[in-house]
Amino acid sequence: MVIRCARSRHVHREPQDHPVKDSCCGLSCTAYYGPLCRCWNYNQRPNSPALAAMVGDAKDGGNSSEIKPVGSQSLLAERRDRKSMARRQRGTGRLYQPPGCEVWWAKYSVNGKPERQSTGERDKRKAESWLKNRLAAVTVGSYQPGMAKVTVRELMDDYFSHCQNQGVETLQESKARWANHLEQFFGKLRVSQLSTDLLNRYIARRQSEDCLVNITTKKEGVPKKRTTDKKPTNGTINRELGVLRAAMRHARRVTPPKIQTVPYFPMLPEAPARDGFLTDAQYLKLAEECSKVGLWMLGLFEVGVNYAWRRSEPQNLKVRQIDLEGRRIRLTVGSTKNGDGRNIKMTKRVYEILKACCEGKQPDDYVFTRENGKRVRSFRKRWDKVTSAAGVPGLLYHDLRRTGARNMRIMGIPEQVVMKIGGWKTSAMFRRYDIVDESDLDDATRRMEERQKQLEQSQHEAQQQAQDAEAKQNESGHSLGIVGKNEDELPKSQSVN
Repeated sequence: MVIRCARSRHVHREPQDHPVKDSCCGLSCTAYYGPLCRCWNYNQRPNSPALAAMVGDAKDGGNSSEIKPVGSQSLLAERRDRKSMARRQRGTGRLYQPPGCEVWWAKYSVNGKPERQSTGERDKRKAESWLKNRLAAVTVGSYQPGMAKVTVRELMDDYFSHCQNQGVETLQESKARWANHLEQFFGKLRVSQLSTDLLNRYIARRQSEDCLVNITTKKEGVPKKRTTDKKPTNGTINRELGVLRAAMRHARRVTPPKIQTVPYFPMLPEAPARDGFLTDAQYLKLAEECSKVGLWMLGLFEVGVNYAWRRSEPQNLKVRQIDLEGRRIRLTVGSTKNGDGRNIKMTKRVYEILKACCEGKQPDDYVFTRENGKRVRSFRKRWDKVTSAAGVPGLLYHDLRRTGARNMRIMGIPEQVVMKIGGWKTSAMFRRYDIVDESDLDDATRRMEERQKQLEQSQHEAQQQAQDAEAKQNESGHSLGIVGKNEDELPKSQSVN
């Protein structure tokens, strides 16, 4: 005889002869459920007197529905029914709640290895949606095991290695921003913990801090850090966040990706771009002051203001890049900021200055050198003196780039040609340098007034022609294209006798 516990669904045979234990199945309705679930011996005879006594007591107590005798054929049929039930499809994962936890957890396989992760949801439907999205990411390969454990420091190390392999010039600046500010705040965090709220907290913290400056002493040659009372600008904070954002975008692009999403980075409004430039009168005065310093200063000034070049481009020029016969300057590929090469024809004034600078030098020598033959590296102090003497204090050498772009546009040179000469890749960046001042606006107003006068004059001439034509029609007595009435059609008073 076989006994089945209706609550616990356990099927057992004859119990052993020992005292009954209570609450084995967590039920308190009867004391007989204990031995039915834990203490039964499967090797005893099915017709034991103890078993009959237990069944009889259960029936007398009114709990006959809880303990049901079942034959062996019924047990086999039940097992077959359980096996024939629809099973969960392989590879779809499952949801479960750990004991004492209201949050649903998900279990799924990635490359044959089980993964368990919290969905963070208490609603089962939302947890199912989370599981479907995760399985889809696993299928397309956008999710890899261990993504949730990746730290921000690991991403930064990979990004710096990538920049070093690519030869990025701003690598040292990026490392300094990470070491001085970002690492203290984000270094120990996981990427999954990074959010927009956390980035806003970092911005608030940086705005309340003082600037950190590295100072290198001439004697020791070791940089030392000190703080200043000046607060970091919005542009400085944006550059720091830009390094972190670039690292996360790189981790998102690699195969396989190390992170799934990049959070939104709130950027602060920055000060408007500089709009300094030289007028024609200021240009002549500054050229005169540069010629007093030396030929190298005049050459750097003329190249910068004529071709709108960056300071490093004429500074790094070597004699072999100057073609005096063809009157051309060649910037090799990789020597410029954007990596593109340029081949520019020299003006007459620039040709005469560079010809004098190249006299007596070897092909590997630099074009612009001081009187003692040393290469010109930094000339900030001398430049400040020259601009002050010319009446334009505070003018930067980079303002010559804006002056060159503005002058070429005023001369009617197409935008694409100006971008090629100055080394701009995008029109958006070029428009930041194409300065429009009040004189340009006045000139535009003057041209609009001339256009309006031409329209008014054309209208007046058309009206005058129409009046002249009407006067001629009145003199002739009839309109053009209309035949006069016959004599029979005229009134009797107008008829001819």
